[in-house]
Amino acid sequence: GSQQIDPDYLDALLDAVPHKGQSFTYTHYPWPLWADKLAQGRTVINFSADTLKKAAAAFQSAVPAVVVLPPGAWSNGKSASAEGVPVVRCPAEYRAGFGCRDCGNGDPLCARLDRQFIIGFTARKCTLALGRNQHGGSARRKRRGEACSIC
Repeated sequence: GSQQIDPDYLDALLDAVPHKGQSFTYTHYPWPLWADKLAQGRTVINFSADTLKKAAAAFQSAVPAVVVLPPGAWSNGKSASAEGVPVVRCPAEYRAGFGCRDCGNGDPLCARLDRQFIIGFTARKCTLALGRNQHGGSARRKRRGEACSIC
């Protein structure tokens, strides 16, 4: 992937917050390229880490982070710990009919800049078996509209 960010696009993204609203997004771009632009009242960019170690490093540098964990990682179904940092599972994964709009009583977890935890998502079976960049199997199977043969 690219290691460069379009600075005009980044500024537009950061300023794309509705009046009296919130906005957030996720990126795999290395956080040292953009973290210095994070501020209250702007779009919250969550570093989507490939590993717990990378998520913890971002968190320890005051960068909002998210990470995908294996299904058995949740100690009580809702939380875990990574490198001494708490990881809170996305509530939409375990609450029926729950989504970002319902999260955090109007203050979604992923939209919080100064949170004291990493947000965790649970890996699906096909992600675990095939790897994140190969989700769903072959391109040929995707073109034919077939589902992942593992899930």
